[in-house]
Amino acid sequence: MPFDSKPPEEKKSMPSASSRAGFDSLLIRRYILINATEHGGTVQPKSVLGMILAEKPELRNEVLQLKGEIERMVPDINRLSLNEQRRELQNRRERACQTLSLAEKALL
Repeated sequence: MPFDSKPPEEKKSMPSASSRAGFDSLLIRRYILINATEHGGTVQPKSVLGMILAEKPELRNEVLQLKGEIERMVPDINRLSLNEQRRELQNRRERACQTLSLAEKALL
């Protein structure tokens, strides 16, 4: 067992596995929400994994960690009603459009 010199309070503040591995948890959640809304409110984790790897092929070397991150997030999404899932996905889309609009305005 390796020696860990960090006090317990520092261990709690360490970044999650997703940020340590370079995963974008917002991207993962977005794909999970898309998948859930397409399947009546129930997430199909393997499909989510495939969609993410199609967009981010550089993550293929980290499939096991990515799969674990997806599986960690799925229960939270499955607990939401289909309407709540749709609402969160719509809110994310609206925020993304607002951000894009602000970025475009900055270029003018």
